[in-house]
Amino acid sequence: MTINEAAQILGIPVNATAAQLRTAFRKLAKKWHPDANPNDKHAAEMMKKINEAHAVFQDYLKNNNNQNNNTGTNNNTGHRPGNNGTNNSANNGYRRPGNNANSDNAHTSHQQYYDNVMQSVLRDLLNRYEKAKLEYEAAKLKLQKAYDTKVSLQQYVDRQKVIYDKSPTPENYAKLVDVMVKANKGEIDHRTAKYHFAMAKLLRDSLEKQYNITINDYRNHTNERI
Repeated sequence: MTINEAAQILGIPVNATAAQLRTAFRKLAKKWHPDANPNDKHAAEMMKKINEAHAVFQDYLKNNNNQNNNTGTNNNTGHRPGNNGTNNSANNGYRRPGNNANSDNAHTSHQQYYDNVMQSVLRDLLNRYEKAKLEYEAAKLKLQKAYDTKVSLQQYVDRQKVIYDKSPTPENYAKLVDVMVKANKGEIDHRTAKYHFAMAKLLRDSLEKQYNITINDYRNHTNERI
């Protein structure tokens, strides 16, 4: 990871101070830390990138400090050693921040960061969508089973009523009550299965829509860049 990429991820300029680095890192860590985002793969990947960017920027600051100490930079003289007090930046090859090369690198880094984030989001949406499809199919099977059980128990109740009407004995009455209780439970189970099926269908359709919108937006953005 380059220093420009690290700065882009952390949201700070390349010439940021150690204090700015600490502030930016704490803010991002608070937002993306896995403890604050349980079972979120995207948050875990973001936290990994933030940690890597933090390490890169720390090394960058450390190397710059060592270089300044070794070259004997004197902040009290108002000029760099060896320039005889004159401003001769054009002759010594000094390039001001914000030149075209740095701007191009920052732009490329931003695009790479955007691509990485979007691809991570799309993978997460696709995985959740595939899981939702499986849950939908499972809920559909449970609904069919609950419906078949409900119909079977109701038929049993009807037969038991006929038996009781022909022979209203205490034994037949007890059997009728028992099967009616089971049929009532079957009705409740069927309603519950219908609810779970409806929720599974809603989740599947919602994730499919989210995925299609996101990938179309990403493709359009990519085509605009090209």
